[in-house]
Amino acid sequence: MRRKGGGRGCGTRRRTLFVTVGTTKFKKLIAQISKKTFVDAIYDMGFRELRVQYGPRGDPPDFDTLVSKGDITKRRGISNSTLRWTCMKETCEVKRAIDVQWFPIKDSISQDLRDADLVVGHAGAGTILETLRSGTKLLVVSNEELMDNHQFELAGAMAEGGFLAKASLKNLISEVRRASEKTFRPYPAPKPGVFSAFLERQLGLQ
Repeated sequence: MRRKGGGRGCGTRRRTLFVTVGTTKFKKLIAQISKKTFVDAIYDMGFRELRVQYGPRGDPPDFDTLVSKGDITKRRGISNSTLRWTCMKETCEVKRAIDVQWFPIKDSISQDLRDADLVVGHAGAGTILETLRSGTKLLVVSNEELMDNHQFELAGAMAEGGFLAKASLKNLISEVRRASEKTFRPYPAPKPGVFSAFLERQLGLQ
């Protein structure tokens, strides 16, 4: 099972961070990853592309506000849902830019999951299982406004088993950094009863 990752800084290969909320909405997460502080931070971690799937019922990231402030500039010949975020700091010795794309939903995000070096997602079972099956690292962010106890339990059990990492919005940047550098347990190949038995043990049902 592959686990993509790598070092930090301008000299690393192009890395992709994919944020997904599935078919639900997670307004606070989308607002958090839309901030310049977040994008600057993931650039310093070596990411050069940010993809955001914000959900069919959610609001798109508010990158246009930052464009109007001059914090980011649009590339030529591309749509309003794709931007290039350019570093405006005086300390930048070379041009620093991240390509940013966002969309509400697709028929399939399998390719986005495979392209990513790290996925930041909600705790939905579908998101968790599809991401782990893709072999990509996963950081689950708690959405206390929407998640039920079963989703909390599933994410907690998977984190305890070493398959993924968990974070809150308050510590999102530090946990993205930690997850991007961490080695996780490979997701087991499908075997009838084996994985369900693992979850039952983790949830105290055995």
